[in-house]
Amino acid sequence: MQVVAGYGAAGEALIDCADMIAFTGSVETGKKVMRRAADRLLPVSLELGGKDPMIVLKDADLDRAAGACVWGALMNCGQTCTSIERVYVEAPVYAQFVDKIVARVQAIRQGPAKTKSRSAA
Repeated sequence: MQVVAGYGAAGEALIDCADMIAFTGSVETGKKVMRRAADRLLPVSLELGGKDPMIVLKDADLDRAAGACVWGALMNCGQTCTSIERVYVEAPVYAQFVDKIVARVQAIRQGPAKTKSRSAA
């Protein structure tokens, strides 16, 4: 199975018959999954609600950091487990970094690229 949405009973049934579990969800439920899988020595991959920070230090290449930040936060519409969700920036470069982020995000265009129209001949 690729994706199963449900509650505890569905998860417990899968753990009892699966060969490997990849779980994305809360820390509390992840602990339950791990305990149950441990009884069977079942391999487990857990993605448990991380907040995925980015840290920008004052000596960073700000253009590169801004590009990485925008891509890392908005890739796949931000629907990636490791999408950047918060950014910590050292005070000396904070305003400059924010300006770079704003410019990059404002440059993003949604939808198909515009093409030059040809005049009818």
